[in-house]
Amino acid sequence: MAWDLLYGEYHGGDQVRSVKLQNLRREFEYARMRDDETLSGYLTRLNELINLMKTFGEVLSNARLVQKVLISLSKPYDPICLVIEDMKNIETVELQEILAILKSQE
Repeated sequence: MAWDLLYGEYHGGDQVRSVKLQNLRREFEYARMRDDETLSGYLTRLNELINLMKTFGEVLSNARLVQKVLISLSKPYDPICLVIEDMKNIETVELQEILAILKSQE
């Protein structure tokens, strides 16, 4: 009974969950790395958002996550992203591999 009460409080009904998920989707789509933000800080912020979306039942493919990271980084990362896009198949490369490449270039 306590679990149901807590679940209802934090997840709400279907309509509340739908609205929360829609807001998280919007935040995900508009997320961009700020010029004064570190790569680690941005990736942490993006990962927290992704985890919240998954909590509400959203399924994000690895390819979508890779694309999001590559298109949302700040301008200094553009050359690195271009090299990654040329050398790797974005549809099949793992997100962790992309993150490792980016962190090694930081």
